Order: sequence, then structure tokens, then C-alpha cells
Amino acid sequence: MNILTYALVLLTLGGCNLSDSKSPLLFREIFSGIQPLPTNGVSNFEQVNSLILAPKCLRCHSASGGDEGGLNLETYESVLANLSFIKAEVQADTMPKNRTKLNTNEKALLFKWIDAGGPLQETTTPPVEILTYEIVREKVLAPRCIGCHSDEGGNRGDVNLETYENVLSFASLIESEIISGSMPRPRNKPLSPEQKTLILKWIKDGAQKE
Repeated sequence: MNILTYALVLLTLGGCNLSDSKSPLLFREIFSGIQPLPTNGVSNFEQVNSLILAPKCLRCHSASGGDEGGLNLETYESVLANLSFIKAEVQADTMPKNRTKLNTNEKALLFKWIDAGGPLQETTTPPVEILTYEIVREKVLAPRCIGCHSDEGGNRGDVNLETYENVLSFASLIESEIISGSMPRPRNKPLSPEQKTLILKWIKDGAQKE
């Protein structure tokens, strides 16, 4: 019976066997050792160590455990050096040996931390920038395209990119020309990697106006 089930049983029986003055104290004692799994951002080493490594791994992979398999996971540095191995073993359910396997939430926590590079300190996921026409116009179209593809520039190739509607109608052409490197001209002055990524992502994501 796990600790949460045990606590619920006690809660059910509490009205019969425990006085009101003792019940809160008892449940504080029961739940005081339970640490919730982090839900935001990426965990830090201390959380991963206390929730997963210490209870699940260090019995074998420590000096006192004989460093089984030549692997010691007692320090941040040693864990960091073995992130790929740890993930592979846990994914294959070959570790931990002779102990309860990690549950779904524990695996998710561990893998998210490993995939983030195993940060020592907790990190938060930066907000995702929503690309809009104004951003693409300011950073790509105005400085690199509208000089030629505008009324003033002679609408080179019969393509005018001065309005959102025009850009949207030529989105497929813009995408293919940029990928092939044909545009913008001259070819020895291509878009920067950042500009190329930005406009191609904007088109791929639906070319949002706002």
C-alpha cells in the first residue's frame, strides 16, 4: 500500500478513531515527506536528485553501493557526464535494477531535465514569440525585398510585396525562391540565417497577419 492510499484509508477511518485535535497533526506528518513533482519549466539537479536519483539509483551507483557497473552518480558532475546513458537505461526499463521502475511522471521529469542539458539550477521555458506580418516586414521584407518588389522599385518580376495581401498571395513563390537561394538578389548577399529562418517559419505557420 503506497503512502497516499494509506493516508486516504486513515482519513476515512479518522472520524471513528481519531480526535479532531490529533487528525491535522497526523496528516501533516504523513504528507510532510511528500514532494510534488515540478510542473513548470525544467527542474534543477537538486529536485531530480532528491526525487529520483537518491531513492532509485544511489543504492547501487555510489561508493557505499560499490559503484556498480563502474558508475557513480553521487555528484552533479558524474551525473552530467552520463546523461545519455541514464536516459537510455531508463527508457529501456533496465534501470533501476531490482527496484520499482520509474513511473510515467518520474520519467517525464527526468527526461525533460536531461533533454534540457541537465541544468544545475531551475530554468523556465521562454515564451514563444508569435510571428506576425509586421515582424516579418520589419526584419526581412522591408530591408531585403521591397526595394525591388514595389511600385517604386518597378515591381521586379511583376511581384509587389508592399502589402500583406500581396505577400500572402506570393507566399509559395517566396518560400521556394528563398530555399533555392534565388532571392533576394544579388546572390552574394543572401538573407542571414536568422532572417531566412524567420520568414520560412512564418510562412510554414500560416503567415499570420496579427
